Amino acid sequence: MNLYIFKDLHLTEGIFINGTNASIKLISEIPDSPQTLFVLPNELLQYVCFVHELKNKKNIHAKIINDLSILNLSSSNLDVLETKKEGPDYFVIGEATKKILKKTFSGFNNKVFITSDLLFFNEAFDENIKFENNFYLTQNTDPVKLTKKSFNLLDFDETKIHEITNKDLINISLENQNFYELSTFDLQSLFQFSNIKKPLIAIFSLFMILYGAGLLNINSNYSQINNMNATLTSIYKTIYPDEEISDITIDIQNKITALNIEDKSDLKRSLEILSMVSQTTKIIEADYINQRLTIKCLFKNDAEESIFINQQNRLNYSISVKGSESNPLGKITTINYDL
Repeated sequence: MNLYIFKDLHLTEGIFINGTNASIKLISEIPDSPQTLFVLPNELLQYVCFVHELKNKKNIHAKIINDLSILNLSSSNLDVLETKKEGPDYFVIGEATKKILKKTFSGFNNKVFITSDLLFFNEAFDENIKFENNFYLTQNTDPVKLTKKSFNLLDFDETKIHEITNKDLINISLENQNFYELSTFDLQSLFQFSNIKKPLIAIFSLFMILYGAGLLNINSNYSQINNMNATLTSIYKTIYPDEEISDITIDIQNKITALNIEDKSDLKRSLEILSMVSQTTKIIEADYINQRLTIKCLFKNDAEESIFINQQNRLNYSISVKGSESNPLGKITTINYDL
């Protein structure tokens, strides 16, 4: 697994460890790979060690946030994230950080692995350390990250603190590192709601919502389920703003059943194409209008795009390339399918 440690709170630059190589890279230069652990500043992704005997996840999260409020920390719009391993390790994230993460990882795969620098260094080293002018104290104390100014207020001998270099980072084993799987898939941005009131387009969009939700393959923790339901509700209200919502998943399924489909063949063909394309490449956006399905795909390079288009032609799909653009993550191509 590769390692990327952010150097700033804006998450624009960091140290990239790839095998035995260490270099400073912009986040835009990092390849989209599920095998990279991203280490965020604890100021953004706050590590909390919470030992408890509670059973209900909702109560656990509420207790963590309540404890933060007792410490005079802002507890509004906070979410608790559960790490991959079962145990006392949690992260707390605020609304502003969510927006930063969404912007930072918007072009990445469906999931990225993230952790805070405080938890990362706590697991990586069995001693108090210094890295990039910050001090990480874990011995004989609860894990804490301090700036140099704060550290100087303590009765500590800085010469006894191990200063970490890039060489030390290269030698870290990441196999047992704890982290949180962040979903970067944005359902809201996947769909364009042109002429949404037409029955066929509405039902197509509803199918796509549920299909997109399936693509997420998210862990069933309390915070993620709430976020997913909120997203589905937002999309549904875009289509039917005047309808009351009780259970969003059931409401969508009932609406699909109730709608009078004008042209079943187009719907079936659209879903078949979407299913086929999603197994071959990454879908960024999908739109249906006037018997035409438009899909925006992300390819790694020109060769992958060419292979895909040739495959579609061999399968006798009536397609045309509407346009393409390149970015650090690959090549984004818009393809029209005439139904």
